[in-house]
This record gives sequence, structure tokens and C-alpha cells, in this order.
Amino acid sequence: MPIFRLEKGLYSDCWLTDDDILQVRVLSDWSRRAFASFGALAAIFGIIYLLVGSGLFVLFLVMTFILLGGVFAATRSRRRKLSHLTPEELVEQRRISRRIAWVQVSSAEIKRGRLAIKWDNRTMGLIVRKGDVSAVQEFLRVKMGERLSLGA
Repeated sequence: MPIFRLEKGLYSDCWLTDDDILQVRVLSDWSRRAFASFGALAAIFGIIYLLVGSGLFVLFLVMTFILLGGVFAATRSRRRKLSHLTPEELVEQRRISRRIAWVQVSSAEIKRGRLAIKWDNRTMGLIVRKGDVSAVQEFLRVKMGERLSLGA
């Protein structure tokens, strides 16, 4: 059973399986909100100190970049851990935030390493790694047939 793990963004991935398209949460809602809140506070204080003319803005600027680095490191680490799990284990751990059956998908388009999947008046954009493009195209051609369009 081929499973393709495609990145949707910082916080979630999509797995293309034989049965469904699974949207997998990489980071929990709590950690997303914590990183966003602390990052926003550090940026706000940095701007305030910059406008006041204090040298403390550098400290808050550095804090903001450290938080961003923390988000990227946490995401990369969690993706590595999740890549070893099966779809059934993801369901048990409540990591799946959306499940889309292949019959619901109205169209898909691959263009320049990006995959756009459309279903029920919604669109999902995914990043396909360069080495996986031809394999994903073939997988989608089998699953979708005429509903798949290949861009330039």
C-alpha cells in the first residue's frame, strides 16, 4: 500500500493512501497557539522598544527568531516521528484532523511541485518533493483518471 506524505504547511501534512486523503496534525493546537502567542508578544515588545529607542528591541528580536526556530525544529522532529506510524496508529493517536475519500475529490492538479486537490468547493495546496513528483503523478493517475491535470 503506497503512502505519500506531502507537506501542507508548518502545522499539518497530508497522507495520500489507497483509501483516503488524510490530513495529519503535526503540532497540537495548544503548541500552535503557544508559539504564535509568545512570538506575537516578543514581536510587539520588540517594536515598542524600537520606537522608544531602547536597545532592548534586539533582545525581543532575538527571542522572536528563537521561537521561530523552535517551531521549525518541533515540526521537523514531529514529522520524523509520525513518518514511522501507520494510518491506523494515527487514528488511535487522534492525529487525523480531516479524512477525504477519493470519490469526494472533484479534481487535482500538479504544477511545479505543488499539488492542488479540490473537493466539495474546497481546495487544499500541498508541496510535493522533487523526487516524488513522478510517483505521485502515477499514483494520482490511477486513483483519479481524467480528474487529474498536469501543469507545466
